[in-house]
Amino acid sequence: MVKKKDSIATKKIIMTKKSIVLSDDAKYYYKHKQYNKAKSLAELSLALDENNNNAQELYKDCVPAIATNGKDKWYNLFAFGIKGGADLLATNFSFHIGATLKYGFYRDLVNVTLGAEYHHHFTYSNKYDFNKKGIDVLGSQVAFPLSIKFNLFEMSSNSMFYLGGGFEYGLRLTTRAKYDGKYYPSNSEAMNSSTIAGLIHAGIAMRHFDVGIYYKGYFDNIIVPPYFNYMENSRIGVNVAYYF
Repeated sequence: MVKKKDSIATKKIIMTKKSIVLSDDAKYYYKHKQYNKAKSLAELSLALDENNNNAQELYKDCVPAIATNGKDKWYNLFAFGIKGGADLLATNFSFHIGATLKYGFYRDLVNVTLGAEYHHHFTYSNKYDFNKKGIDVLGSQVAFPLSIKFNLFEMSSNSMFYLGGGFEYGLRLTTRAKYDGKYYPSNSEAMNSSTIAGLIHAGIAMRHFDVGIYYKGYFDNIIVPPYFNYMENSRIGVNVAYYF
């Protein structure tokens, strides 16, 4: 009998926590003028905990807002954020920082992101200069990734697992010379002037955070041929983004 009471109490605590998360998410939708979605989440929150005051107030606010505004406007659900990360494979690696614009909320099935990033590329092979050893700067880019992500299922009450894909266009800012004239002229360039890459994403989306891993494959060589390893055109990386 005691165990049954404990089980009921535990279940009630879980439902109350879930209700709080849903009312907070409803508040986010309301802030972005998605009144119909906010009302639906407030209803779900109240179904779990009818005493949730925040959900009650939000529900009351949504009713007149929907009457005035009608359907939710798609253009209101954009969020601006900052991001950073790193990737590596074979003998090259890079770090990046930048800004990102996301359409959609983590509870929506589809999110679309567009970014502007600064990439700094390194090599830990000495093949570009036999006189040097260890890590060396390869060059830098400004890159513009465009991705679509599908939020498939809940990982917890306030996070979703997603899969997605996209493309990235990069423009070279700086590059180092190859081989210091050993095989190439001293002013030859190690990185191509522009690149296009395909992206595959997997990760966890939350209200403000997005943490994921990705595979990046360059369609054209990021390293000037012929002296490059095909693995250098592929990267495995990690991304972390914060949305305001």
